[in-house]
Amino acid sequence: MDPGLRIFFPVYPPNIPDNFTWIEYSIEKDAAFCLYCYLFKPESRNRSQAGGDAFMATGFKNWKKKQDLLNQSQHIETVLQRQFSQARSEYCVRLKASVDYVRFLLKQGLAFRGHNETANSKNRGNFLELLEFSTFLNKDIKDVLQNAPENNKLTAHVVQKDIVNSFAATLEELFSKHGLGIGRLRGQGYDEASNMRGRFGGLKTLIMNENESAYYVHCFAHQLQLALVGVAKKHPWIALLFNMTSNALNIVGVSCKRRNLLREKHTSKVIQKIQSGDILSGQGLNQETTLKRSGDTLMENALTSEQRGETCALLDQMQPFEFIFNLHLMKDILGITMKVAKQRLNAMRNDGWDSFFVEVSSFCVKNDIIIPNIDDPFVERERSRRRVKVLTNQHYYRVQLFIGCIDLQNQELENCFNEINTKLLLCMACLSLKDLFVAFDKEKLIQLAQFYPRDFSSKSCNAFSELKGIGDLAKTMVETRKNTVYPLVYMLMTLALILPVATAGVERAFPAMNIIKNKLRNRMADDWMNDILVTYIEKDICETIDDEMIMQRFQKMATRRGQVA
Repeated sequence: MDPGLRIFFPVYPPNIPDNFTWIEYSIEKDAAFCLYCYLFKPESRNRSQAGGDAFMATGFKNWKKKQDLLNQSQHIETVLQRQFSQARSEYCVRLKASVDYVRFLLKQGLAFRGHNETANSKNRGNFLELLEFSTFLNKDIKDVLQNAPENNKLTAHVVQKDIVNSFAATLEELFSKHGLGIGRLRGQGYDEASNMRGRFGGLKTLIMNENESAYYVHCFAHQLQLALVGVAKKHPWIALLFNMTSNALNIVGVSCKRRNLLREKHTSKVIQKIQSGDILSGQGLNQETTLKRSGDTLMENALTSEQRGETCALLDQMQPFEFIFNLHLMKDILGITMKVAKQRLNAMRNDGWDSFFVEVSSFCVKNDIIIPNIDDPFVERERSRRRVKVLTNQHYYRVQLFIGCIDLQNQELENCFNEINTKLLLCMACLSLKDLFVAFDKEKLIQLAQFYPRDFSSKSCNAFSELKGIGDLAKTMVETRKNTVYPLVYMLMTLALILPVATAGVERAFPAMNIIKNKLRNRMADDWMNDILVTYIEKDICETIDDEMIMQRFQKMATRRGQVA
């Protein structure tokens, strides 16, 4: 039959039997062949595609495969599941590797990104370089990364930030689990940053509005040091003293040989004074704290004429009576402890001049330094003797230097240590065990409890005795379960123990910001910096977090191209 006269297949009557046997069956080959397919086969080279030669050359044999569907190993779902399991396993390997690299960079406080992260760059950043280095050590990671899709390598910046956020969120969840929320906050301290100490708009005020018991408690020792040294430098001659002292330390510390020679000279003088009975020997005494006559050693061992000239000029400035006076004044003021700073400063101002001047004069006599007549007129250096206001040495050294510096210190202490901070210190001091509880004051304990109304009720506390130490007592109370019998007393003790330690911990934590946000990383967003700071500061806790927790949290943050087991 002419193929052109055949009925078009879509309109062929389905119920009319076909009288033409187009398909022939070969018993020998057990296959079916198509005669017309063979006669009218196309001349294209690609006719073998899509089974074009199935009915012409090899024959068609793919029938009676119904039983194969019952074979689970050949089922389409099994094949897809096998491929999915392998892809999921490779995805977990890539994700776990990225989590480990992020954990390492967070622990070390290192930057993640590089300036140029292209494939041809010699430094693609810490994260990518660490990833590339690990491929040399672990062949499995190398194979997985090489075969991973480009859009699912888990090395993008967004993935890095999500993993870091997962670490930070896990830490915050851990804190919340142990009741360390903002409602339990009992003190706050910062590095005196101007944006955090504002009375109305600062972070301190925002936290106080949410929790009235979170009093601002800066590191007391550091705060006292800043107050005393910073205010003392406002006086021009005291500022000159610190400048000269810094120069002297730089000259001595620049050479190990000079330091050793100065130590030998100091040791020989100490031995002579101990043998003569002028000073006593004992633990912590006679340390290397003196700078007197340091120029004798430096002059003999200066390496260059410039250093020798600098030493001569410095020695001339350190030998006058005024320098010695200021040196002893700062030694006494800076040696005052914070506990009785205001009382001792006032006592020194009112009654300490005579003893202080005797101490300075004795030092000058021992070191052959000329002492000016206290009743002679004093002439300021920058003015002429004819036009200067007549002042005596007594008035200059006592009123302008001695009393002037002490008044500046008192004023600064009033500004830095407000009424609440002072009361907190005095109330906590009454728990001191020195001299058989001589500082114990029940009224101050009640006042301390009034600062934290959320933690203490109006009921009175039961007294107890035979205490050996605050730290040991708190530990013993927990071991013997007395903390449940005396909860308010135990709460007071924990507050007195936590506040000093917490402020010191805050002071150590803030320098971490200088490590995380440096000149090369000065454009970090707030959320990104906060997540890194939390994990870096709490690195000890961060190391204990399991990778599986981070991976699961990472998966829940957004829709991912892969799934974990």
